[in-house]
Amino acid sequence: MKKSIIFILVLALFSCSTNVDNVSITQIESNYPIIIGFVPSQDSIGYIAFPLAFRISQNSFGEMRISSCAYFFNSKHRYTGRNNWRGDIVLWAKDHENLVCPTKDNTLIEIKRKPQEFVSYVYYNDLTKEAQRLIHGQIKSTCIATNKDTIHWKSIQELKQTSPEFIRNFLQNDSVSFSFRYRKLYGEWELTHINLLVEDK
Repeated sequence: MKKSIIFILVLALFSCSTNVDNVSITQIESNYPIIIGFVPSQDSIGYIAFPLAFRISQNSFGEMRISSCAYFFNSKHRYTGRNNWRGDIVLWAKDHENLVCPTKDNTLIEIKRKPQEFVSYVYYNDLTKEAQRLIHGQIKSTCIATNKDTIHWKSIQELKQTSPEFIRNFLQNDSVSFSFRYRKLYGEWELTHINLLVEDK
């Protein structure tokens, strides 16, 4: 018998955590490196990617899987020309000390009662001249010295110590959305979307 999917939209625009129905999500401090794409031929920065870390668990004994995530740029960004749900985002799961793409095969898409750590790398493209100017001087010599077009920079926590306003202007008032598939024992599958307001963690 073909399983039917019931779509349920849950909009939870809280600060950095929420506990809705069957799932609990908390944004935690991220100590993963910020990734910067450098375009040597144009002497410019192609993108900057921020790793946002979350602790996710389920509150019941049903079956739950993380399905996808999306990113919302606020409309008053100073550093990118994008807005609305146009964010490029890649979801990773922490497996021991490594970040791994969560799949059905490695079972990392399954959400358990024990909290699991997930990292969403958010890619900011279409950087403004102000954003280019602020970070270009800090990474140009690194790219030239290592002859790389991609570098792993400081973590959000490290950068907050020296340039908190820079981080805040990127992430402030942005949102991230997680989608989950859930079913109770012998029940029907439900699809739940949960939105969180991003903090500079």
